[in-house]
Amino acid sequence: VTAPCDVSQPSDLVRWVEHTRAAFGVVDILVTNTGGPPAGPFMGIGDDQWAAGIDSTLMSVVRLCRLVVPEMQRRRWGRIVHITSLVAKQPMPMLTISGTLRAGLSALTKSMASELAGDNVLVSAVLPGHIQTERQDHLNQVRAAAEGATPAEVAARVQRSIPIGRFGTPREIGDVVAFLCSERASYLTGVSLQVDGGLISGTF
Repeated sequence: VTAPCDVSQPSDLVRWVEHTRAAFGVVDILVTNTGGPPAGPFMGIGDDQWAAGIDSTLMSVVRLCRLVVPEMQRRRWGRIVHITSLVAKQPMPMLTISGTLRAGLSALTKSMASELAGDNVLVSAVLPGHIQTERQDHLNQVRAAAEGATPAEVAARVQRSIPIGRFGTPREIGDVVAFLCSERASYLTGVSLQVDGGLISGTF
């Protein structure tokens, strides 16, 4: 069952959740994931771009959670997984908006996890690294234009920086999300799990 949804529009979120309930009865699992906000240097980003990024990347998550958390609490079971990004822990050039908002989502994850654990509603985040998607292709192009290189050269350089030596796949992210939403992860909440091929250099 599919229903197109512009996550930056609150009315679309309400309609989408209602559509889901009509199809499945209840919402047991919520996985939040939005396209990345515009890439660019800090001084090249205007208020409109910041506002659009906040609405699509942060407020869409807040609004979706408000729509489904009450029923999860009533049923005393729920799983929420926020897809964020490695830039939540390791900011990168050209991703100023994304890094700022993804770090905020990590804080939201921890706050929600603490508040909802007593209702058996578990909340975690997944921080993908460089995954072979259209977003990665777009970022390769943006960086290539800024550096006077080709997208292929940028992609090769990025992959060399990853300890595993390649881009990840959407399936590898999906497998981690499936685990977090299962009963096998029943004693795990409030984590921001890096799925980045070992790229993030921090120790926490």
